[in-house]
Amino acid sequence: MKKFFLIITLTLATVIIIASSNPPTLVTKSYLDNLMYSKLNPINQQLTNLDTQFKTIQQQLAFIKSKVSLQVAVIIDKTTAYIDQQPKTLDVAPRIENGRTFVPVRFIGEAFGADFKWDEKNQKVTYSVGSNYIELFIGKNTAHINGQAVPLDAPPFIHEGRTLVPFRFMGQSIGAQVEWNDATRTATIIK
Repeated sequence: MKKFFLIITLTLATVIIIASSNPPTLVTKSYLDNLMYSKLNPINQQLTNLDTQFKTIQQQLAFIKSKVSLQVAVIIDKTTAYIDQQPKTLDVAPRIENGRTFVPVRFIGEAFGADFKWDEKNQKVTYSVGSNYIELFIGKNTAHINGQAVPLDAPPFIHEGRTLVPFRFMGQSIGAQVEWNDATRTATIIK
């Protein structure tokens, strides 16, 4: 029996020595939170940096897209137009005459970077966009694109001192896509 107590005593002494050399650690929620924060914080910082870089890239892409693509929308009988959804004020409202939509040539053309000239004597407006040179004559059903005669559905006319041209011709003459929304009476040119 003595031997048994000696073994138990030695075993307990060993356990106490081992326990005292490696004291048990009390794990609290605060400790775990700090541990998780120290391990995850660098990852969170990397994710934040990536998110910032992604937003910067999105802004750069939007800027590039705005330079590559442009959308001009006008509403019949309204003097507010939109260039890439930004409101602009027109001198004269677009209108429908004899079933055709007419838009102010200068506003649309300048939105797409056209250079204009007005010849009062010949009642002619000319504009160039890229490599296209367009001539329109007030009251005439023929225009010229790069010297080639092109028939018009309806002739350009002057209204309130501004030249109005057929919407579809205007879009096509600058190489753009044209859209019409009958519900909102909105004419859109996209290039």
